[in-house]
Amino acid sequence: MWQFQHIFRHHSEELVNKALLAIGLPAAPEVLLVGFRESGNYPHQICVEPEDGEFRSSLFIAAMSEAERAFASDPLREILVSNARLQQQRTERSRENARREALKAALHASPRGSDRYFFPGYAGRVGNYRIYPVVTVLRSRWDTAPSLPDEIDPTVPRTDHLSYAQSLQHAVVRAALGEMTLALALSPEPEGLRTWASDLVGESVRQATNNFVRGIVVRFGNEYGGDLFNAMNAVSAQPYEGRTGVGTLLMSKSDAKGIDADVAFKTRIPVSETRALRKALEMTGPDLALLTDGSHARGLGHLHDSTATGNHIEITVTGRGQWALGIPDMALLAVENGTASLPRDRINRTKFLDTVDRVFGGAGDGAALWALTEAAVQQQHGTMLVVHADAEAEAERLAPQALAITPRALSQHSLSSLSAIDGAILVTPDAQCHAVGVILDGRAVAGVGDASRGARYNSALRYHQGAHDGTTMIVIVSEDGMINLLPNLHRRISRVSVAQAVDDLHGASEPPVDFERAWKRAARVRSIAFYLSEEQTAAANAAFEAVEKAREKATLASGRPGITRVGYDLLVTDPRMNDSYFLD
Repeated sequence: MWQFQHIFRHHSEELVNKALLAIGLPAAPEVLLVGFRESGNYPHQICVEPEDGEFRSSLFIAAMSEAERAFASDPLREILVSNARLQQQRTERSRENARREALKAALHASPRGSDRYFFPGYAGRVGNYRIYPVVTVLRSRWDTAPSLPDEIDPTVPRTDHLSYAQSLQHAVVRAALGEMTLALALSPEPEGLRTWASDLVGESVRQATNNFVRGIVVRFGNEYGGDLFNAMNAVSAQPYEGRTGVGTLLMSKSDAKGIDADVAFKTRIPVSETRALRKALEMTGPDLALLTDGSHARGLGHLHDSTATGNHIEITVTGRGQWALGIPDMALLAVENGTASLPRDRINRTKFLDTVDRVFGGAGDGAALWALTEAAVQQQHGTMLVVHADAEAEAERLAPQALAITPRALSQHSLSSLSAIDGAILVTPDAQCHAVGVILDGRAVAGVGDASRGARYNSALRYHQGAHDGTTMIVIVSEDGMINLLPNLHRRISRVSVAQAVDDLHGASEPPVDFERAWKRAARVRSIAFYLSEEQTAAANAAFEAVEKAREKATLASGRPGITRVGYDLLVTDPRMNDSYFLD
């Protein structure tokens, strides 16, 4: 279609991958470019980039005919607008939506449609081709992220004046597709996006978050949208009489059912009035929330009908610069200091239970320890929970600087009270407490520690790295809200999957070498380098070198100037790796 189409696709793929990773969703995205010839005598009516990929042009032959049939029956075409220019724009948008839907249907009907989702963007014109950028993601990973319970594809506007995304990840994909469409329109032969993809990531995520929150307001509150995202960033960062603010807002339309107004303000508070909104937020509590339509706060009230879950949004300020947005039982968005991400547990339960099992085996009561950990992470001032295989002996050893107690199981309420004093709480793997106020000892070790973290974290790290490694697990809750688990073990994976990744890399390094395929296989092996045996490490390094030699040979044979060797870092076997890291 044009000389730089492969470079454009690489830049686009880098953008969407980094943007999704920035919000916490490794969805393995890929980008396709599907072009339809509109003029000229070029031999190919339909072109696909990558040219030698899994999607052939024949897949899309019937797509445009199907799109025209859908366009002809679109009920929106019956809506007339008095302005001729706006009517033309509405008609073109309707036709483009039909084309994109047909393109998506063709992709989902392909063999790869069983394990991937496809999101086509709006087309751009390059030369003689109308080109649609398409983002595709792994279904299994995409489905792990929270989303509004609505089947509408958020990349397609519901009407010309009302459009919202189902989720933050949908909004991020739509922002990335918008950048691709814009770049296709700005240059007759674009070499990439309007700036380097890495420079666009933060901008795209901010734009996506703002659009997502604005769409939430349109759907659940004020149809005119507003600027709730920036307003909540400001109010969550605003202290009240020196205190960090926490509180809850219920966003809904003024006539929403199931919500009672206990207090009505005679003068509504604009959400842009940070100090006034922060003061009003101070009046909220467990059973009283600030009522808002996303643009103004209208009073204080509560949800009296627990079944009324589809007509409001809950916004919770959880700390300085921290707030979250979601529906009951499902958080959709978490923001910290203006940076948005998908919600995630402050500490992962699955990883926690796996660590208990691997450190203590059958001696660990994972459920009881998790209950204590849930209580510990709620402490505003920070605390530490030390689980030791021989907590009784350790309590005696540390007795001069710890308060030993008669062993007993702690309730969450008891833990909250006992953690009010300085020091750690020492328990056995079956969750019996032996001491509180424990001051951990440990010798400083070169290369161990983090100068950016406080005394609590570094003392725990020194303690764990000492003679207690292998018999101890520590949950560290810092005052700034960070939570760490020691030991921080690599996840367990399948031995077969590691061998398969190395075999795939070896196959990709054999001539003729597809350099993009080889690069992706190499990236997979590097991501699991910790698990490689000495033999597998040597095989991977040999494959890296084979790809480099193939690139050098191909460049020299072409007679054109180009990069002969990209270079690579040799992999080294990790001495910490052992069979306990394998599932099989």
